[in-house]
Amino acid sequence: MEKTRENRVRETLRVALGGWVGQTLILSLRERSLWPAALLVSLGLSESWRTLYGWDPLWLGERVAGKVDGAAGFLLGALAFLLSLLFLRALGIWGEMLLVGQASSLPVITGPREGFRLTSRRFFPLILAYLPYELLRAGVVYFPSWFIYSWGQWDPRLRLWPLYLLFVGGWGSLLLLVYGPAAALARLAAREAVLKKAEPVSAWREGWGKARRSPGRCAAAWLWSLLADAFFLIPAWLLAAVIPWLGRILGDAVPVIRWLPFLVFHLALAAALIYGQVVVQAYKSVLWTRTWWELEGREVTGPPLISVRKGKTAG
Repeated sequence: MEKTRENRVRETLRVALGGWVGQTLILSLRERSLWPAALLVSLGLSESWRTLYGWDPLWLGERVAGKVDGAAGFLLGALAFLLSLLFLRALGIWGEMLLVGQASSLPVITGPREGFRLTSRRFFPLILAYLPYELLRAGVVYFPSWFIYSWGQWDPRLRLWPLYLLFVGGWGSLLLLVYGPAAALARLAAREAVLKKAEPVSAWREGWGKARRSPGRCAAAWLWSLLADAFFLIPAWLLAAVIPWLGRILGDAVPVIRWLPFLVFHLALAAALIYGQVVVQAYKSVLWTRTWWELEGREVTGPPLISVRKGKTAG
């Protein structure tokens, strides 16, 4: 028993610190064929834009609701929120499907057309398997935050602070569950639905079976995914604060063309943020696809830096 536990600990450490993470990062930086699908994922599934700017379906719903008074405005805002949420999530799930298809033959990476051909018939099964998790995640993120904002209006002095702390603690626990174990299971279930053509319920059951058999491997993949998000968001926050400020400073120094530095700096910021988010999403998707293949018992060897496009292999 002691040797078994010791072997599991050693295996977890070996996997967590192994070279496959570096190989995946290099792949996401060099393999540009992954970037179009990763852009769809970053637009449809990432919460980074909400964190940085507040641009999200809730923002759109509030803008629409503010243009019409009364119950009609509320209903229009709710409809705009729901439709934009569903559209963005479907867009992101489509991008994730393409990324999974492109990385389905690791260490070889197929081109976008081949990835689409391999997975195009799995879009609706993937929607049925993955969208419930995304709707749950959106509900856990959006509605409690709206409730906390409302609490600040009717109880600004927090006289009911024990209830407030209880609510915030419960919300934090739900966030940990949704962005932790549930996120890992959703990633595995998506690959079951696309690569093994499993039905939604079977995809989640098989994903749970893999996670239960190899919790250390799944925890390592989840941790490296979390670190990727952190390494993007922390510099992005700094850039989003500093670059527009520099644009305003230069604009004041050159009053004739005051708008030009501001525009140029904002374009540079947008390009940097989009590039960073695309690389992060490509990295996370290939990381989980590689994890899934290894949990299937397939050994993925060597740095996956080979592309296949139109039936030809290019180094």
